[in-house]
Amino acid sequence: MFPSVIETRADLLVNGPYGDGMVIQRDVPVPVWGTAAPGEEVTVAFNGQTVSGKASADGAWKVILAKMSAGGPWDMEIKGQSSVTLKRVYVGDVWLCAGGQLADLAAGNVKGTAQLIAQPVPLLRIGVLARASVGAPVSRFAGRNVWMEASMSGGVAGYSGLGLYFGMELQKQLGEPRMPVGIMVGTSANTLVESWTPRAALEADAELKPIAEAYDKAVADYRKSAENYIPLFQQWVRDMDQAENAGASYPQGPPLPPEPRSDNRKPCGFYNGTIAPLIPFPVKGVVWSHGELNIQKPEQHKRLLQALIGGWRAAWGGAQIPFLMIEVSPAVPDPAAGADAQWVALRESQKAALSLPGTAIIPTADIGNKAESIPEIAKRCAQAAMKTAGASVSK
Repeated sequence: MFPSVIETRADLLVNGPYGDGMVIQRDVPVPVWGTAAPGEEVTVAFNGQTVSGKASADGAWKVILAKMSAGGPWDMEIKGQSSVTLKRVYVGDVWLCAGGQLADLAAGNVKGTAQLIAQPVPLLRIGVLARASVGAPVSRFAGRNVWMEASMSGGVAGYSGLGLYFGMELQKQLGEPRMPVGIMVGTSANTLVESWTPRAALEADAELKPIAEAYDKAVADYRKSAENYIPLFQQWVRDMDQAENAGASYPQGPPLPPEPRSDNRKPCGFYNGTIAPLIPFPVKGVVWSHGELNIQKPEQHKRLLQALIGGWRAAWGGAQIPFLMIEVSPAVPDPAAGADAQWVALRESQKAALSLPGTAIIPTADIGNKAESIPEIAKRCAQAAMKTAGASVSK
């Protein structure tokens, strides 16, 4: 595992997924951004380029590196009143592996992984994004992002098996052993698709807007119920005193009302805390594996998935980022293919997103979404990436 970036002074910070051992996207301009003292000049030097910018009144700064061909490693020097050095930075292809349970499943749970990565996979890096579910979009990750070698010693077995195997398969499909590949992982099991969807995308759809409104109402109702809870609690304490003095049985305390903001499934939460601080870092494409927990509402899921894709693309400045959607299916496929009407309806809701440009569905109904299937799913994802994202080797 590569060490995290050392921030020498609080007034010069680098935001986004930047860190030692990372990969940045080839063939496109690359922003580097962060915060510094208001008015401070910040200079970024990397791969023969030197660009400078000045922090605004609120301390935000951003510079743009011109597009580069694949290669590395090089150190990135970021200087202001203090300095930060990112070591062993590569330029290659960067993909985001995001979503729920299958994407979150650790590589160590996939049979044969330990032997496969006993030695580091050359030029493959896994970047684990600090995940958080918060109430509004944030500009900086709440925790540390970690980039690591694809190896047992690097610790990668504890993170997304889908991301690891997709990276290895993508290198094979590229047919270029000198091509650096970075797979960023932003996942969390037991979440809903709306948890990863921008609020603006929900509010733009009349059928989805009630999801955001219901959450707002739940927060407001909680505040009222919390205020009402205080006198109930005080009365319970008095009743406990009386029962204690009388030798009677203790009364049951009033139930504490649930706090909706602490629910990881809340709408937009993981978009706000895990995806928003990544933007505008360029990615080649997205591997998306999610939707199983939305199975009860396939029609709503159809709208949610398209809102998510459109919302992410809008947040990235309108770029038509390729989306590879892994087909939802039970862990054990039904021998009578498609006998379960709910799974059929959910898969149909995914297919509707193919109306959007730059999308593809990775079939899994024949193999199921389980640990044993990950190598084959990853292989199919890599094949789709070559077709959908034009992931050819630069000449």
